[in-house]
Amino acid sequence: MTQSATPQPAKAEPETPAASPRALYVLLLVVFINLVGFGIVIPLLPFYAKSLNAAPWQITALFSAYSSASFSPSRSGAGCRIASGVGRC
Repeated sequence: MTQSATPQPAKAEPETPAASPRALYVLLLVVFINLVGFGIVIPLLPFYAKSLNAAPWQITALFSAYSSASFSPSRSGAGCRIASGVGRC
């Protein structure tokens, strides 16, 4: 017994919402604040480390820790979930 192939209706792709100009401004503000924070903290880190008599490898580790700590949450979205407490970002 052979089954006749019945045509399946084509699946419509979901529509993507239009980009909001407000969302773009919020995104640009977040990027600006991140860059300003990076620009203020990075130049001051060696002075803090030298005042604590840190070795050069410890200053390097401090730079690496700050950079990776600011990079990780922004890429995974964990910063948003941690900040809101329930993950509604």
